Order: sequence, then structure tokens, then C-alpha cells
Amino acid sequence: MKVRSFGRPVGPQWGGFALRSAKTCVLLAIMMVAGTFVVGCTPRPEPAVAPAVVRAAHAVAPACRAALNVRVQPEGGEATTLTLHVWADHDGALRLKVAKLDVDVLDLLIAADGTYLAWAPRSHEQATGRISDADTPALLDRLTLVASELTHGPLPDGIATTAKDGQLWWIQDGATVSLTANLDGQAIAKRIAHPTLGVLDITYGAYQDFEGLRRAKRLHVIGLGLEATAVVRQLDPVPAISPAGMRVEPAADAPVIPIAVLLEHLA
Repeated sequence: MKVRSFGRPVGPQWGGFALRSAKTCVLLAIMMVAGTFVVGCTPRPEPAVAPAVVRAAHAVAPACRAALNVRVQPEGGEATTLTLHVWADHDGALRLKVAKLDVDVLDLLIAADGTYLAWAPRSHEQATGRISDADTPALLDRLTLVASELTHGPLPDGIATTAKDGQLWWIQDGATVSLTANLDGQAIAKRIAHPTLGVLDITYGAYQDFEGLRRAKRLHVIGLGLEATAVVRQLDPVPAISPAGMRVEPAADAPVIPIAVLLEHLA
């Protein structure tokens, strides 16, 4: 499993979303998933647990399929519940399918080479491009980290860490990340602090064994103008995702529009 970074500076695009708009609940949930698999905070056990202990406590899989229920409460807005299906392949490719009230609103594929294809069936629109494109929202760049968290757990493979204040610290894609774990290596919380994107905190809870993978079944997220709870309904480790599982098929007559516009149309 590769932890990929496509080298594009992560800009302040998240801050451009109108957080009080009902339609942004979909975007917030996607952001939360990106954050869920890269962020968090809270209690500080002493001393910091060794990285090898954390990795051994969570185990590793070549690829994973996951299903989550996500309840998003934006500041000053109405709560929305979404269903997310995630496919994380062994090469770092990621597919994310989002449904609201059992109606599909987004099907997104980010390939291992950084190209993406997004299909919004409700608005009948599609978008294509590369993560490294200047007009690609930073959100998509963060989503590429989801695959690593699902397959490798809260501590990415190959990351150099520093022990400080009872936590493990590292730098990832321009952000400072800190991880708190108990003495058995089980993650309690993680935080990502980015100079332009701000801080997002997630607490891990209700750990469960998913066919040999130890992962939090419930995650609580605070930051970026939202409070959200995710419940992992299903997490299946697999050797690889089938080609059918990583296929996104927009309607042939769907117009191609900029990805930022497509995301704004996810009402």
C-alpha cells in the first residue's frame, strides 16, 4: 500500500465552502471521511507508545471495502445523515460513493496515478482531471489518504515519527499530525493542524475486530465548522479490489464540468 502525495500545495479551498448551506453537508461528510482517516486529539498517555506497537495493534491489509453511516451537523445548519461506501485498493487507488436518503449523489474514483473521475447522478454531471491540477479542490488531495488509513490504520506506513508529550508526531503533506494511543498501541485520537486548512480533531471509540483488522467502529469529529459522527458498518480486508469495484460509469450524455462546480451542485 503506497501513501501517496501528488506534490500539489494544499490551499485554503476548504474554507471556501459555505458551511451553513444544507447542500454542504455532503461535502462536510466527505471532508470528515478524509479527516477521519488522518486526524484527531485528546488524552496524553506517558510515555509515547512505539510506532511498531501502534502498527501491530491495528494490523495491515492489502486492500479494503468499507461502509459508513455519517451524521453531519454544520454550525447553524440542519443535521444530515449520509451513507458512504469506500473501496481502497492495494495501489492507493480510492473509490468513494455517497448516498443521501438512499439516493446516490456522488461516485468518485481517484486512480493510483492521481487522475480522477467524478459522477453526480442527481445533477447528471461529471468531472475529470488530475489531483495535481491547480483548480482541483484540496479536498480530493486529502481523500487520497483514506486508502492508507483503511489498510494500514492510524499510523501511515513509512512515516518517520517523533515522540513528544506522550504522543507520536509527524509531518504529512504540510500538516503537523499528532497521535495519542494507549499502552497497547490502540489509537485514542489524532489531530491534524494545517497552516491554511486549520485544525480537525477526531476521537476513536468502540474498537472492533474486522476480520483481523482492529479499527474504531465509531469516530467523533470536531472542526472546520462542523461536528460529525461516523459509524463503521462494514470493513472487509481483501487482497485487491476487483476492476468492477473500482469502476465509475457516468452517463454517456453527462456534461463535463469543473470538479469544484460539480461538488457545489451536490444538493
